[in-house]
Amino acid sequence: VLEHIPYDGCADVVPFVRQQARLLGGDERDVEAGIEAVRSALDHPLLRRAARSPDCRREAPFVHQTEEGSFAEGTIDLVFREDISEDNGVQRERWVVVEFKTGRGDEETQRRYGIQLRVYIEAVRAATGADVEGTLLIV
Repeated sequence: VLEHIPYDGCADVVPFVRQQARLLGGDERDVEAGIEAVRSALDHPLLRRAARSPDCRREAPFVHQTEEGSFAEGTIDLVFREDISEDNGVQRERWVVVEFKTGRGDEETQRRYGIQLRVYIEAVRAATGADVEGTLLIV
């Protein structure tokens, strides 16, 4: 649902969740949980920032050669650009990488997916040359 729904908070989440539940064979309990999770995510400050971004990309594919010479490829759930005004009037850009995860935000989740997030951050930094921040967003 977070791949398709507008982040501005204006859309009714129910039809989006019901469609996904039908596609995945979910029941009414799944629909209710999905509605709650999506509403919670849309209320998160990160998605509010993404809604204001001049360049917001969902399910963004990438291929990246690491410093060790190996290749990493994948799909970033959400990456968006923010234009930052410095105190001296200079504009710079910052990219924000968001990896959505469902379930608990326990230490194992943080450890395992933190590695994945670091690869994504490295790939976006290499592609843009800009500052990059990243977050695991547990929904």
